[in-house]
Amino acid sequence: MALIIENGTEVTNANSYVTLTEARDYALARGVTLSATDSVVEILAIKSMDYLESFDNQFKGIRKTETQPLSWPRDYVYRNDTGYEYPAIPNELKNAQCQLMIDANSFDIEPNRLLTDKGQRIKEKIEGAIEVEYAQQDQLTRPILRKFNNLIAPLLKNGSMGISANIVRF
Repeated sequence: MALIIENGTEVTNANSYVTLTEARDYALARGVTLSATDSVVEILAIKSMDYLESFDNQFKGIRKTETQPLSWPRDYVYRNDTGYEYPAIPNELKNAQCQLMIDANSFDIEPNRLLTDKGQRIKEKIEGAIEVEYAQQDQLTRPILRKFNNLIAPLLKNGSMGISANIVRF
């Protein structure tokens, strides 16, 4: 499987915002070495895109066309600090994908969880001083990805607040 890079021109069948070289360079600059095997890094790119694309309705602006394969490029996306429009594929978006690739290299960024009706046990009182409590099921959806959150926040309608409901500790 080869990556097909979206460069802002609505590339047919695009499945990544970053090249393998860009991803490896980003990781290396942060002291992380991604696999030398392209197919392994391509899988990380696809996993990161699955996660990133789940934010489509939270991104600022609107898709350029109804038929484009990915959420970007978008129209009407302006930098809060300057009022200038972002480029078709913002560096913040590329960096966010690269960070997700690093995270996906270390752990499952979208774990599947089968929960009982009580959720995960976090506390329950048993015989006086011992207690066990159960988490709400909606508290167990995704790990907290702080670096990703910070990178993607400027591109979201509500900044970091727009993703807080989706990212909760487990």
